[in-house]
Amino acid sequence: MDFLTRLFLESPIRLGIFSFLLLSVVLLIRGRLSEKAARWSLPFTLILIPALFGMQHIVVTQREEICSELRSFISAIESRTSQAFSATLSDNYDNEGMNRGAMLDYISARLESMRVYDTRITNDDVEISGDAAEMDLLVAATVSIQGGIGDRHIGRWRIRWQREPDGWKIVGISPRMIDMVQIGSLRELRGVVP
Repeated sequence: MDFLTRLFLESPIRLGIFSFLLLSVVLLIRGRLSEKAARWSLPFTLILIPALFGMQHIVVTQREEICSELRSFISAIESRTSQAFSATLSDNYDNEGMNRGAMLDYISARLESMRVYDTRITNDDVEISGDAAEMDLLVAATVSIQGGIGDRHIGRWRIRWQREPDGWKIVGISPRMIDMVQIGSLRELRGVVP
């Protein structure tokens, strides 16, 4: 089911490949169909393909909502807009002994001495279970310390989400690896990235 959701509702590239294959199959077998089926197969396919793309554009899945919230969070981190990144953190944030306030203080303190920019998400695997979700995220970003020349860093993160009345919110952020170094907590991260 997850494959079909990604194909028909989340990935324009996959849907494009599917559409090309569908059109190719219809053109190949058209001569073998009955006269009535052959007459209607191509127009039906040419109507179905844009309808599938329209449906994909209109329907927003939970995974797409979470990824949209993640992009907003990353954009807020890059622009150092505390009000924007605090909106993505849940009031129920609880991770590594930090509540929402402690996590906001942690992020704000880090952003005073560093600038994060040119962030690229290369893998975002989301597992949704009811009103909770876990995201395994591989991301690359350039980090500048104290206004110096930025260095490129690659990290793997685990982000826990919770669906609340106003949308998906982050309830936990944990680093897993930074630049091929295994990291178990945000406290350990201080020793790797200044």
